[in-house]
Amino acid sequence: MSTSQAQLPEEKAATGIDGLDDILAGGLSRSHLFLLEGEPGTGKTTVALHFLQAGARAGERSLYITLSETERELRQGAKSHGWDLDDNIHIFELTPPESLLNADHQQSLL
Repeated sequence: MSTSQAQLPEEKAATGIDGLDDILAGGLSRSHLFLLEGEPGTGKTTVALHFLQAGARAGERSLYITLSETERELRQGAKSHGWDLDDNIHIFELTPPESLLNADHQQSLL
């Protein structure tokens, strides 16, 4: 069997949430983009920041693109969990026109 036909093991990034990493067989695939979507208050931001914290602890750099919360709000939310968003976590505020936002849903892009 040639190398091109062999299935190479998929490289995973741990989420930092043990139970979720177990379900995901080691974490999220590094070769994919993930979008967390749901009702306000369901924990999208908490999961995303927890994931970025795990990467930062491993020396990885990341970009968090926010569509609804300001950088200040994100940093305050992280602080309420005892997290410090260090220099490895960059936050970019991308606020789309209000007509594109659905008041019932918010999104976090990982």
